[in-house]
Amino acid sequence: MSRGVGGAALLAVVGALIAGATPAGALAPAGDVLTFGSDGFGQLGNGAAGPAFAPASVLTGATDVAGGREHVLALAGGTVFSWGSDAKGQVGNGAPLVNVQSPVSVLTGATAVTTGHYHSMALMADGTVRAWGWNAKGQIGPNGKTAGTVAAPVVVTGLPAGVTVIAAGRAHSMSLANGTVWSWGDNTFGQLGYGTADTGRHMTPAAVVGLPGGIVAIAGGRDTSYAITASGDLWAWGNSQYGQVGNGVIGTNPDGTIRTVLTPVFVMGSVTQVESGADHTVAVTTSGEVWSWGRNRYGQLGYAGTTSRARPVRVTAVPASSAVFAGRDHVLAITTAGQVYGWGRNDGGQLGADPVVLPSTSTPRLISGLDGAHDAGGGQVYSVVLR
Repeated sequence: MSRGVGGAALLAVVGALIAGATPAGALAPAGDVLTFGSDGFGQLGNGAAGPAFAPASVLTGATDVAGGREHVLALAGGTVFSWGSDAKGQVGNGAPLVNVQSPVSVLTGATAVTTGHYHSMALMADGTVRAWGWNAKGQIGPNGKTAGTVAAPVVVTGLPAGVTVIAAGRAHSMSLANGTVWSWGDNTFGQLGYGTADTGRHMTPAAVVGLPGGIVAIAGGRDTSYAITASGDLWAWGNSQYGQVGNGVIGTNPDGTIRTVLTPVFVMGSVTQVESGADHTVAVTTSGEVWSWGRNRYGQLGYAGTTSRARPVRVTAVPASSAVFAGRDHVLAITTAGQVYGWGRNDGGQLGADPVVLPSTSTPRLISGLDGAHDAGGGQVYSVVLR
């Protein structure tokens, strides 16, 4: 899943805050959007050319990217471009159920994008938020009135003025304004941070309870949520069946229900960024260390074995990194030298290698052709990188 303020720009701002500097609101440099992996729904944006294990450019001049389960968003010159599966209206061009094989423009005046599994969000220059796509749990907000699809962007009402960051999980949405986190959508595992869990549709945004003040970054996993303070403290809540919250809670209760964390808990310090895939989480620290926890079935935690971990463990085999990104069962890390390393599941070629030869790996591997990268995203069986 994803967070947005303009990927690389957010990392610069968070890093400056943690270092005690005053961020200058730096914008991410414009670059090429490259995709690789499976193309079953047009998510590579290559005009239905099929799967590709070598990264190839599909859009130029972009400053932000985000990968949903089977669709991609990119921001270029304030215009949101989208492509891939539109089964739930997540492309946003008003024509649901038709896969989009090449980038199409859906919205102008945006500064950042983010995606859930089947829904999309954009942060606008005026501090408001737009959303579209699947709305089964109310993740589109009050203006997504039906439980079906919202095939074109609508305003998310009920948020405070001046939203600066947006993020999304599988079926829940988040925003940040004035250091306070707001959430809406699915709350089956307590991922909204209200202190309760239920299966209702939470269409109206509400503030997360139990967080410290001064939050500067947020992220959404499949059914989990994360927030980082200006001092680099990472907080998390939601589904922890595989330990993906990171505070030691894992597995199921005696009655067989999944173990959840209903209010935010402290996980670790000195964090500049966090991302979460289906059931695993990865973070990068001020010193460039990469840490991971949660499910490890495909080596997505970056160390040998398949044991899930309920607390962060350092990934030692990857060079010093400036950013990390999570797909369903894989991870991409951008090193301080601008190279991209990947590990975890490779069933669609999302690690830049033939899946027959390399179905998965727990060892971070350099993905060629991506030098100079500064943002990325991962979906179910594909990857997207901004270089």
